[in-house]
Amino acid sequence: MLPQGAPTSGIIANICAGELDKELASLALCNGLRYSRYCDYLFFSPCPDHEHFDRGFAGLMIRDVNRAVLKHGFRINQGKTRVVPPGSKKLILGLQVDDSVRLDTAFKKNIDYHIRGIAKFGLQQHVAHAKGTPPPVLSFLNHLQGLIAFAKGIEHWYGETRETNLRRALSIGEVTQ
Repeated sequence: MLPQGAPTSGIIANICAGELDKELASLALCNGLRYSRYCDYLFFSPCPDHEHFDRGFAGLMIRDVNRAVLKHGFRINQGKTRVVPPGSKKLILGLQVDDSVRLDTAFKKNIDYHIRGIAKFGLQQHVAHAKGTPPPVLSFLNHLQGLIAFAKGIEHWYGETRETNLRRALSIGEVTQ
């Protein structure tokens, strides 16, 4: 058993789903769609010239995808299956994707909330008041730094600014404690 989130997770998922990827990519291409996968998340989106995409077509695609997934020994989590109509906000793994790819507002607000909390109360106090069971302080800080590093890869200026703000907040917290 391997831990979730290990650096090897993506590689292992790619090895395990290689044949499934080929089948789903072919299914998508034959139906005027694009197929993408990130670990165990599957995405299908219409090509720009696709004209006959509607709820009925989406239902047929979901059926065919489900059959292929089952054939390869996996199963679909129906609770996570979504059909997003045109004009709706399209979120994939915390990213807003439509004409461009950018960080979702809620993702940014979460980072900003934590940086403000650290600046105002200090790292340990902020973590101690986290919702649910507070994580170890170092784990929380690593997680927040990971979110910021991810943000830098999508919106570099935003991530750089938050990295600077976090360093400043941590130094303020040391002075006030």
